Amino acid sequence: MTLFRRTRADALDRRLFTWPSGDDFTLRHLLQSVAIIGQIGSGKSSGSGLLLARTVLKIPRSGGLILASKPEDKSWWQARFREAGRSPDLVLFSESSPARCNVIDYEIQSGGDARSLTQFLTITSEVLDSGSGGGRSNDQFWKKSEERVLYNAIEPLRQGTGGVTAPDIQRFVSTAAYKPADLTDENWRGKFHNQVMQAAFDRPRSRIEDADAALYRDFWLNEFPVMDDKPRSSILSGVMKHASHL
Repeated sequence: MTLFRRTRADALDRRLFTWPSGDDFTLRHLLQSVAIIGQIGSGKSSGSGLLLARTVLKIPRSGGLILASKPEDKSWWQARFREAGRSPDLVLFSESSPARCNVIDYEIQSGGDARSLTQFLTITSEVLDSGSGGGRSNDQFWKKSEERVLYNAIEPLRQGTGGVTAPDIQRFVSTAAYKPADLTDENWRGKFHNQVMQAAFDRPRSRIEDADAALYRDFWLNEFPVMDDKPRSSILSGVMKHASHL
């Protein structure tokens, strides 16, 4: 008698459909990426695209991000979700839609820290601005300067409020002390920047957070208020641009 162990089927080998050649198209193939190429009017959406859309929507608990490049894409996908009985699963993001996604908070919940968030913001901004031209001379200086401001805004916001949003980054930077005299001004002490800094100072911190707090306190209390107005204005315009993209 021969003994053998039954192997468990790999979920990624699930057949989604079969090509006319007889070859199976599996979930593994789908996740390895698919490209549909053809001339205008060749049936990319009405043929291959339609087959793939219906196939994906039949997969239990499937999800993803659909980037609609044409106005008619919205109604086309809504029709696909309706025929699959999954209309409630479709969440639309647009200027007129109430749905919003705080990608910064998602990054934090996924374990991101101030450094990874700073990198995320700058890379996202660079991608959105690609092709616009108009680069500044000595770009590395401005990029590093913008990253320093972003990092020193993100970390106190995270420590002081428990979360980070693009509007809060803008509020925090715009209400900072822009001259040494602001630091002793009672009016300034009631502004958002100082309230966040105070909340971050009052909360218990880990040893790493203590080190980060020392850095951002030195930046905002000693360095930022005495910076030259012209380079500071240029740096802040880049920082606000990064935040506004989200």
